[in-house]
Amino acid sequence: MGKHVPELFRRLVGKAAPVKGDIDEALKLKVQELRNRAKESINNLSKTYFCATMQEIIFDLNNQVNLIKSLAQLTINFMDAYQKKKRSKGLVDFGDLEHLCLRVLLDQEKSGPGTQCHPK
Repeated sequence: MGKHVPELFRRLVGKAAPVKGDIDEALKLKVQELRNRAKESINNLSKTYFCATMQEIIFDLNNQVNLIKSLAQLTINFMDAYQKKKRSKGLVDFGDLEHLCLRVLLDQEKSGPGTQCHPK
C-alpha cells in the first residue's frame, strides 16, 4: 500500500499548471519548495505507516475477523449491562439525556403540530 500513497498524492494535488505571463521567481521557488517538502513528508509517512501491501492488509484483516467479532460482541454486552445497571439505580448520563431529547423531538414530529406545547 505504501507504493500507492505517492500516486494518491499526485491525484489529490495534481500537476501544477504553468503560469503564463510575468511571475515572481522568488514566489515560484517558494511554492516549489513547499510542494517538494509536502511530497517528501507524504513519502516519509507512507514508508513509516503504510509499509504493507494491500494483499498483506487484507490477509491480516481476514485472520482477525473472529477477534473483531468477539470484541464487538463484548462491547455490546458491556453496553447492555451498563444500561441495565443505570436503569436499576434510576441514573442517566449526558448521552442518555441526548437520546431522550431526540426521542421526544421525533415523537412530536410524528404526532403532528397540534400536539406540541406552546407557551402562552
